[in-house]
Amino acid sequence: MKYIRYYLLLLLFFQRISYSQIPDDNPERTKTNLEIFEENILVQLEKYFYYPGLNRDLPFVFSVNHIQGGGDLKRSENETRFINGIIKKAAQNDKLSFSFTDNPDRVKLDSNYNIVLLQIYSLETKYKGFKKNRFLGDKTLERNIKVKIGITINSSDDIFRLNDYIISDYTDEVSYDDYNRLESSKYEFTKGTAPEISFFERIIVPAALITVSAAVIILFFMVRTK
Repeated sequence: MKYIRYYLLLLLFFQRISYSQIPDDNPERTKTNLEIFEENILVQLEKYFYYPGLNRDLPFVFSVNHIQGGGDLKRSENETRFINGIIKKAAQNDKLSFSFTDNPDRVKLDSNYNIVLLQIYSLETKYKGFKKNRFLGDKTLERNIKVKIGITINSSDDIFRLNDYIISDYTDEVSYDDYNRLESSKYEFTKGTAPEISFFERIIVPAALITVSAAVIILFFMVRTK
């Protein structure tokens, strides 16, 4: 009986520290990485439609390209598609007449128009490290989402010209247990590499919990059979 009490105390100890890692039942919803990218780009893009001197009654022709620098072609295409979706949403929100082109040099319209060129320099997600790292307890990460997009707006009659950058550097804190859920399998730029928890917490403690549980069960049945 002495050994059973000893192993039961160990089992209760490991269970308590395991339960301490269970999140609250009603945590505040954390925005996904994709949602943060979209919101931060959208709010900055829409402000350009209200620049003094820009004629919003003219049709807008948008063109998006990616500054690859030898990067992943598929990722570049996905990022371009994502930005096109944000442009469409922004233009519809502001009730603009708009279209897209892959080659702005070939655009020929019967009337004046605004040509809007966007160059994607970087869309990036990083987990800079732990904000909280309690042993066998709460763990949170510092999430950092960066955007850099060049934007040029020219009217076809050269009355309006603008060159600028859409830049965002967003940082917050997210749960270590949830960070994978906040990423999108479709878009690589929503993914980052998180730091790993210690080997002791990841392997040794769960193994010890299983071992102690098994020992208690075995001793219990050994005592009952005597």
